[in-house]
Amino acid sequence: MCRAEQYGDIYEALQARGSRLLTSPSEYVRAHHFPGWYKQFEQLTPFSVWGDEPELLCEQIQGAAIVKDWVKSAKHRWEQACYIPNTQDLPHALRVAAALREIRGDDFTGSFVLREFEHFNGVQARTWWLKDEMRLAGPHPDHPDQLTTCTDTAFLGELQRAVARMDCAFITVDIAQRTDGVWRVVEVGDGGVSDRASSIPADSFIGAVTDEG
Repeated sequence: MCRAEQYGDIYEALQARGSRLLTSPSEYVRAHHFPGWYKQFEQLTPFSVWGDEPELLCEQIQGAAIVKDWVKSAKHRWEQACYIPNTQDLPHALRVAAALREIRGDDFTGSFVLREFEHFNGVQARTWWLKDEMRLAGPHPDHPDQLTTCTDTAFLGELQRAVARMDCAFITVDIAQRTDGVWRVVEVGDGGVSDRASSIPADSFIGAVTDEG
């Protein structure tokens, strides 16, 4: 994934050659950085706070949480660097945050993000949007052979309105169903740096997410 400054350099270089990327640098930042999208989806996603001092973040969330930076978590190291069973166990919470910071290294972006932990039922689905139109809903890349389908029209309507408020050309929104049946937004990302599930053929994907689709 490109850092914001790298994307800006690519955008300007292509523009100088007479080409313009679909997504502007400001749109890229809104979708790629957590603080850029959280407020638009606040009612649809777990409560979250961010800042440079994880001990202060732990004061704002009671119970279990996950920690990440503005663009990525270390979920592959779930117990060591992602999941905090109890934010009130501050020494353990700080160890998890420190492990995340170490694993992300030079790729650590922005600040720490602490998100209330919610129990989900099954796997995530990834939805692809051009402006405020959902062009594709399919498996998440982490689980390419497991498709979760949302038929909750009220949630999908709220989701569409939140995407419209983003005012971005091309984004992804990952969704999952909580164990109580409520659908939630798990993550938002820029479409250009979001992976597709290997189970979706490339030609089908390109046809779905382009104006020619």
